[in-house]
Amino acid sequence: MTFILRQLDAADRLSIAHNDAVIDPNARYTFDYARLSADIDVIRQGINVYLTPSRAQPRNPAELTGHYVRSEQIQP
Repeated sequence: MTFILRQLDAADRLSIAHNDAVIDPNARYTFDYARLSADIDVIRQGINVYLTPSRAQPRNPAELTGHYVRSEQIQP
């Protein structure tokens, strides 16, 4: 998964570089680099959530007394 994150970073850097490039005004179709970058962010967030799942918070259990010997005898 870490390798995939590195690949996404590289793809995001490329999309940023191409987004700053001059777009041909006569081009019939253009690539939406902003949408690609947004999708890469969504994928990256999903992988990060997968890699760092939320864990239950530690709880405060009741303290144990540690005294298990009775001082008085129980009558049957």
